Amino acid sequence: MVKNKKIMIRIISYILILALCVPVTGLGMYAKTAEADEHLYFTWEDNLFWGYTDNGDGTVTVGIKDFVADIAADLIKYNQKYPKPAYVEIPKYLDGKLVTGVGWLLESASVEAIVLPDSIINIYWGAFSFSEWGGLKSITIPGSVKYIEGGSINKKYNGIIYTTRASEAYLYAVLNGIKYHIIEEPDIYVPVTPMPVPSKKPVASLVPLVTEKPVIPTATPTIKPTATPTIKLTAIPTIKPTVKPTLKPVKTEEPVPEITNTPEVANTPKPQYTSKPDFIEIETPSPEPEFTPPPKPATSPEPENIPSLEPEYTDEPSENQKQGIEIDVNPLEARADAQGNFYDNKISISVTGTVSYNAEIKNASWLKICKENSLEEASEKITFTTKDYKNFYIFADKNTSASSRTGNIIITASNGERTETKSIKVKQEAAETKLSVSISKITANAKGDTSVSCVNVKTNGTGGFLADNCGYPWIKIGDRNSSGMASSSVSFKEEGNFYIFVSENTANTARNGKIKITHENGDEEEIITVSQEGRKTVLDVDTERKTADNKGVFYNNTIFVKTSGTGAFTVTVEDAEWLKLSSKNTSSFIDGMSTITMDKDSYIYLLADKNTG
Repeated sequence: MVKNKKIMIRIISYILILALCVPVTGLGMYAKTAEADEHLYFTWEDNLFWGYTDNGDGTVTVGIKDFVADIAADLIKYNQKYPKPAYVEIPKYLDGKLVTGVGWLLESASVEAIVLPDSIINIYWGAFSFSEWGGLKSITIPGSVKYIEGGSINKKYNGIIYTTRASEAYLYAVLNGIKYHIIEEPDIYVPVTPMPVPSKKPVASLVPLVTEKPVIPTATPTIKPTATPTIKLTAIPTIKPTVKPTLKPVKTEEPVPEITNTPEVANTPKPQYTSKPDFIEIETPSPEPEFTPPPKPATSPEPENIPSLEPEYTDEPSENQKQGIEIDVNPLEARADAQGNFYDNKISISVTGTVSYNAEIKNASWLKICKENSLEEASEKITFTTKDYKNFYIFADKNTSASSRTGNIIITASNGERTETKSIKVKQEAAETKLSVSISKITANAKGDTSVSCVNVKTNGTGGFLADNCGYPWIKIGDRNSSGMASSSVSFKEEGNFYIFVSENTANTARNGKIKITHENGDEEEIITVSQEGRKTVLDVDTERKTADNKGVFYNNTIFVKTSGTGAFTVTVEDAEWLKLSSKNTSSFIDGMSTITMDKDSYIYLLADKNTG
């Protein structure tokens, strides 16, 4: 009894240890792990705003790999500020780093379709949690994905998963009852009816579970290989085939015999499987077998005329195409700022019912379009074919006008019988009107010399301006540094320089005037004030004492009088008949004068008579 108790205790211990080692997935919650990147990085790629976390190995995960409330709040804020369009392709590289994972995105309900690049390996919890909002209609998941965490796609998602057969996404769709569409199938396959397998852990790959060797049909068709083909079985547990295998032709470089005309072998038993495979791949060992083509009916084409598996391109529309033309464009309106920057300059276009169509700009020379996002190759008209691009890009010149402008891009499709058009409206904002001058105050002396002779005016490229003296006749304006060409006002077609000229002020009082600068739109103006000094009287006289001896000889008989160009001056001798004045130092007392007047700065000389008393 004691021995049995010890065995039971050991079994229970193993079960607890195993339970602690098994990861829990698909619980709808995800706690922050010790390896979680605490930083959320932001970048622009393909004109879209992205947040991502660093995986620590040189690769990144778009969105949040490990949910952390703080960085999740940042992602929510920037996603609301920079919403994404209806069709979104996740870039393969962000900031030069390979994107290998998709984490918690929390995108807006405007996203209808999302495409993952072939670099994605892991899809983490919450990657498409926004699918419950009902806006998302399709998710394209490549075959490169090896792990999809539980809760990655919300159970309420009713759209379609586009993926390859036998991929991780295909298995995820089957197990979770999500609609799917195979975008790439094997050459030889067996259609199956998916049956969900209950599991709390996502299946990472397809594991063969064949328990016994299948019975291979004994009868063979008329195709005789030189080597016996081998049969490779790959199976999904509990999935049962519902129909017999069919052969799907494959396009090869060498002529392929028409195996669809091979006579059916009667009473050929169906393969029996103890497990329930999803598909069968037949591998033929090297060297390749030599085939003996079966007899062809009289109407069979010659081998060299075997039609291609792909439809042949032609410039003429088919009968189905001639029945009607449909043009689908998104968006129908694009906006650019005054600098010519678009929030998103990509236009998606889809046309059915014709083999070619045109996109052309009408009455807007400031617009250009291109199939590539390249301004250097842009033009006013481009032509598309059914094998061509499904989108094009818009480019706008800088708008230097103070008015907004609108242009149109016309999509025209014709099939010979009908012509359909659709218009895309492009609006560009007006340039911000600005008017600035290099100086707001100018001073001048009485002679008319100014502190600044040239004024620079800027309009931010939005037009010209008018400079006017506001009716002050002593102020003149010119477009060149020549007073002879100056006038009361001058107009300019664009921003530039003008010159100021001030007349001499002969009055003793100062005077003030102004110059008004007006933008050509009439709404913006600047004022420059002009102040000129009055004419000031200047009189400086040498007041040094002068002394003469009894013979009338002065040691220094010179007096200097200065007016600094402000006018003439007069010197008069009062109450001294023995003293006279002269403008020349060589004059005698007899030639002297009692009063003398000079019109500029001059020297005056004193003359004295002999003193006999």
